[in-house]
Amino acid sequence: MVDLAREAGGYEPVDPSVKVNQGQWHRIILSFDLAAGKYDKYIDGVYHSSQANAGLDGRQSIGQTFWLLNDNDGENGEVYLNSLAIYDRSLTADEARALGRSSGSGIPRVIP
Repeated sequence: MVDLAREAGGYEPVDPSVKVNQGQWHRIILSFDLAAGKYDKYIDGVYHSSQANAGLDGRQSIGQTFWLLNDNDGENGEVYLNSLAIYDRSLTADEARALGRSSGSGIPRVIP
């Protein structure tokens, strides 16, 4: 179980070594549980942090259209995207770990 109180808003990793490095490929997983009002973040299969969200119809909900890879306050940077997967459920820590690092072949159709 993750202690949300010990995390600084979810922007900083629980372990400072778990980060996205410029110029390297990473598998980034955002696993949303809108009903619980939170989401977990994983970098290359390793837990990064959790963050609160606005719930079922909040900011992280997907409607008929949605924004991808945007920022609400102008902290923008260049990004390359190899693959994108959207599941109809929240992924577990074990599933994120099984997906692991990024791969040139994209995202497996079935989570190992």
